[in-house]
Amino acid sequence: MKARTSSRTQQTKQSLPEAYLAVEPNRFPFASAVTHFPGADWVAISGAILQSVSEGIVVSDSQGKIVFANWAAKQLAQVDPEGQKLDIAPTIWGEMLDLENRFVPVSEWPFVRAMRGESVIRKECQLVRLDSSSSHILFSASPIKPAGCRAAGSIATLIDITEYKQRSLMRHNDEVSKERGRMAAEIHDTLLQSLNGVVLHLEAAECDVDSGSTQILGGLRHALNVARNSIKEVRRAIWSLSSESFEQADPSVALSFLANQLFQGTPVKVELWLQKEPRPLSTGMRRELVQMGKEALLNALKYARATTVRVELSYRPGEMRLGVIDDGQGFVPTSLPTGRAGFGLFGMRNRAERLGGKLLVHSQPGRGTQVLVLVPLPPTLAGDSGKGRSHIGHGKISESI
Repeated sequence: MKARTSSRTQQTKQSLPEAYLAVEPNRFPFASAVTHFPGADWVAISGAILQSVSEGIVVSDSQGKIVFANWAAKQLAQVDPEGQKLDIAPTIWGEMLDLENRFVPVSEWPFVRAMRGESVIRKECQLVRLDSSSSHILFSASPIKPAGCRAAGSIATLIDITEYKQRSLMRHNDEVSKERGRMAAEIHDTLLQSLNGVVLHLEAAECDVDSGSTQILGGLRHALNVARNSIKEVRRAIWSLSSESFEQADPSVALSFLANQLFQGTPVKVELWLQKEPRPLSTGMRRELVQMGKEALLNALKYARATTVRVELSYRPGEMRLGVIDDGQGFVPTSLPTGRAGFGLFGMRNRAERLGGKLLVHSQPGRGTQVLVLVPLPPTLAGDSGKGRSHIGHGKISESI
């Protein structure tokens, strides 16, 4: 054990640049200690300490080569950072997005800016890797610049705040859900009731009009059609706004209901292949599954221009699969979202990751889109992969499998 520790310490010592400890005390917390204990091997000591901290630490030399990355920084990376150049940072850690989900070019990454002599403090960003997983990061960087000398490299910290962001998002979603429910109730109690009253008056007037007054009768009937269509639109808006919960319902039932509500009255043919829960899922898993299914259905309705939409839900040994497939116009999928539909997919990806799963999107222009969610399940929740009855119709679904 001692030999292994000594070897690791020696490797760390060789990795750190000599100028690492020459930075000003306010730049690097260990620098002030060097002046008090000149005989100590602070290169090795500081390296060992940096390996143990929970924040990612990345040190580069004057040529932009990464000479040290601690365990936390490597956990965030796709490949081993040490020995790599900073200008391929997206290959190492994934693409960077700012708070508005815009790409950040590598020239604006904090440790690259530090190489130009700039200091960046707690820049919030998101790193999205090739496997579509992502992390929210607080990124800081400063140049390693001994007094009176030019920059000898840079040091950066990467603090993973993904769990904090997820908790904040859940609180925000709960608040939004409550407000949407309040708005839906208010619309129901005011606008919808008023429209129902208008329809009743128009129907009464229609009965009182002489059948020979064709022009007046035609106008009344037109007004009735407008009012009835408005009632349908208001009801759909209320449904979209309402916080009706499916947490206690089997996801197959909830998805069937959602598809029926969304595609009712449209020319889209909908196919359902939905398997019921082999064992009750947790409340959180049900909620996330239904929200992902709803988002995929909304994207298909709004953007796909499809004639057929197929929804599949199945439970296999160790895995749950949710798919929404359409024959619409398709698009060129990218690793990151673009446009409103892309942000919906990005939200689905985050939900899938919260369940320990992943989101796969397959699409080609003119050849439709397949959105597939894969979520791991304990063996006790795995069910038979047997199919059932499918119900096909135009703009409606009868029941789930």
